[in-house]
Amino acid sequence: MKPSFDRLTAAAEKIVHDVKAANPASVGAVHPIACNIRSEAQVAAMMDETLAKFKRLDFLVNNGNLLPPPQYDSDLHAGSGHEHQPVSCFRYVLYAASIDQRLIEQFAIRNGTFLMIKKAYHAYMKEHGGRIVNIIILVDKGHPGVAHSAAARAGIENLAKSLSVEWASSGITLNCVAPVREDGGYLSPWR
Repeated sequence: MKPSFDRLTAAAEKIVHDVKAANPASVGAVHPIACNIRSEAQVAAMMDETLAKFKRLDFLVNNGNLLPPPQYDSDLHAGSGHEHQPVSCFRYVLYAASIDQRLIEQFAIRNGTFLMIKKAYHAYMKEHGGRIVNIIILVDKGHPGVAHSAAARAGIENLAKSLSVEWASSGITLNCVAPVREDGGYLSPWR
């Protein structure tokens, strides 16, 4: 986690520097916290530290991604865990492990997105309202080559829809954003 955390810390500090350079009256601050969002204890500690420092939690952005599970062998899965291939080519062990990691755990107590949302709700937003945004992939028209990931992301989208109704009376909105990039030929095998 350290190299990624260092990169994110440097990027966050640059943003604060740029904002303050453009607007010297800005009171923006950065307080990076390393956290395994699949650990309930670490999520609780992170939220507690955030509230101790800033006294409020107005918004939460979930923008996580899974690395391949550690049990993957190179002969089962060569690469990052996100190879683009048709379902007809998936090896069952890859699909099952991915679904276990991404879909089933999305609603289990160890899930990062679930834990972050739940802790933000109980720690601050239930009484004060807030905004929660989940970054997902665009799945409304399918996502060729990564059906396992698309299924999981659709689960997160429906979790957000359900909670937005459940928590509306607390002044909380939940949304999902699916940024897209220029295709660059990625989808051409499926056209």
